[in-house]
Amino acid sequence: MRLQTSGRTSRMNENFTSLVFFTILCQTATGALIFRGLTLLREQNSTVTFESAKISLLAISFLLIISLVLAFFHLGKPVHAVNAVNNLSKSWLSREILSLSILIIFVLAFLLLINRSNSNRMEPVFFVVSLITGISLVYSMIRIYMIPVISSWNGPFTPVSFICSTLLCGLTFFLLLNYRSSTSLNTSSLILVMIFILFSFINSVVFKGSFTGSNLCLFILRIILLSGATIIIATFFLSVRLNKMISLWVLLFVMVICSELINRYIFFLSFEKSGL
Repeated sequence: MRLQTSGRTSRMNENFTSLVFFTILCQTATGALIFRGLTLLREQNSTVTFESAKISLLAISFLLIISLVLAFFHLGKPVHAVNAVNNLSKSWLSREILSLSILIIFVLAFLLLINRSNSNRMEPVFFVVSLITGISLVYSMIRIYMIPVISSWNGPFTPVSFICSTLLCGLTFFLLLNYRSSTSLNTSSLILVMIFILFSFINSVVFKGSFTGSNLCLFILRIILLSGATIIIATFFLSVRLNKMISLWVLLFVMVICSELINRYIFFLSFEKSGL
């Protein structure tokens, strides 16, 4: 079925893999950017060094650029990508692309200024602007898929899923980039990761699409990955060397982001199985 909504949803049956990676990577970068700002404001640069803060911003900008490239793959004709922002008054897709573009430009501009002596004073301003733009980006994503004629999407699962992905993937990505930070910072952050995992899991359980046909196999795989992530977090709490266990930090991030990618696949597969 080809819905009269946006070009994105009307081509959903053709290929949604690029959308899976676009939404997850974009939300991961947005979440990491938010937690980077919160950490710098709270710690006042006492545990997050200048170099780690800069590296984090470089990694986040890399994810955002990849996300923008992936977005073009689902615009029908990439050469006409500039037209995606021509309908800001009515199209959430246009607002999404605009928010992402603004966020990328703002991050890259701050990277050019970060070596200046007064860059620390600019961090609060950068955080506020990136927070507003990031929220606008994620909210636009949510509104794109809250389509009344697709009952499986037009419900609480969509916003909760997108917000959980932003917070969960974003925080684990930021922790991976800053695993050498203080043990107390890592410990409190890991507690948040567990909370986000719990919310993400419960949201999947109450989503009917998780148990439809072949989606059940994906859901079981997702449970295995989340269980593995939980075991790794438990291992962290039993160790006093959190800032020296890079392999486990990498494994934690891989398990978390793979579980969210699977959850997003289930989300898009529910479009095909909605019976519309």
